[in-house]
Amino acid sequence: RLVICKRNKTYVLAFQETPAEVNCPTRVSSDIGCVGPRTFAQIESGTAWLAERGVAMYDGRGVQHVEASMLINEIFTDPDNPRYVRKDVNGRVIDAVGVFYPKREQYLLLLPTVQTVRGCNLLLVWDIKANAITLHEFCQEFQSMGGGKDAEGNERGYVGDTNGFVWILDVGFTDGAGWPNATGT
Repeated sequence: RLVICKRNKTYVLAFQETPAEVNCPTRVSSDIGCVGPRTFAQIESGTAWLAERGVAMYDGRGVQHVEASMLINEIFTDPDNPRYVRKDVNGRVIDAVGVFYPKREQYLLLLPTVQTVRGCNLLLVWDIKANAITLHEFCQEFQSMGGGKDAEGNERGYVGDTNGFVWILDVGFTDGAGWPNATGT
């Protein structure tokens, strides 16, 4: 199946191997779409992405907002919120980037806020097993994120900032500030 999103609608295109044919796209949601084209990530229970009011997920049957994201949806809906997610004139969040982090079974979503100019300073972490969301705010703006293995074969998350530097997530013993060789980021 191929998930296809417009801004406020989601479709699924099904493929059959025998006989080889492609069916017409079927609408699976009339009110949930995608506003961040770089936020799609295949997670263990389906596909996740950024919708207009938070994180959405397709589980093979239908599309719904992630329940935990409903608790923080004011960052998507309230322009007076200092963490309000910055959108373009068409309501899209082009700078947002999402990835699945299998080491911790988390969906990581970088979001631009009204405090940023060209990057993202807010990291939304959806712990899929606990169905909990945590927000981390940075003083640095990031534009890219991906996963991979380091030289020792450890699963790592990597983010690129607007100054051209690459940062490694989830190393060390603390979040952010710490002492040399013992920081969380």
